[in-house]
Amino acid sequence: MQSSYALDHALHILLFVPVIESISRVLYGIERLAGFESTPIIRNAYLSRSVSEFWQRYNYRLHDWLYRNVFRATGGWRTPARSVLWVFVFSGLFHEAAFALATWRVTGYQFAFFAIQGPAVLVSRRIEHQTRRGGLAGSIAAHGATMLFLSVTSVLFFHGVSEVFPSVFPNGSQLP
Repeated sequence: MQSSYALDHALHILLFVPVIESISRVLYGIERLAGFESTPIIRNAYLSRSVSEFWQRYNYRLHDWLYRNVFRATGGWRTPARSVLWVFVFSGLFHEAAFALATWRVTGYQFAFFAIQGPAVLVSRRIEHQTRRGGLAGSIAAHGATMLFLSVTSVLFFHGVSEVFPSVFPNGSQLP
């Protein structure tokens, strides 16, 4: 995979998804064994048919915190578009700061990744009902388009991951 960044990135995504889902399920199981009523952190995000659905399934606990503390605080359902955008701005700033602490470098890639997701969520919410009318073919197309979008934009996210965990990403990133 060293000869092709695209293939290397695709392989990392194919490995990342089951690993992160598995870790989520193990933590959920431990919490249940300890007597806590909880939900899995990640709930089959790979099944998402839209970017909006992906972010509702991915990191549910952070999603819930952002809903209560950013979405509602910025207008909530009275101004949903503005509130969704603020959620992703906040998440982008948070991730940028976290990766900057880990790498001692501010790149802007984490912020850019989340800044792109906000408008994609708004667009995907508007087209979700259209894909449902398309039956199985519409669902397959929506799922494919969602996974393609997330795979392409995740280059920005995984740049920071490759700097924090260089042994997992020996080829690094193609981004400066």
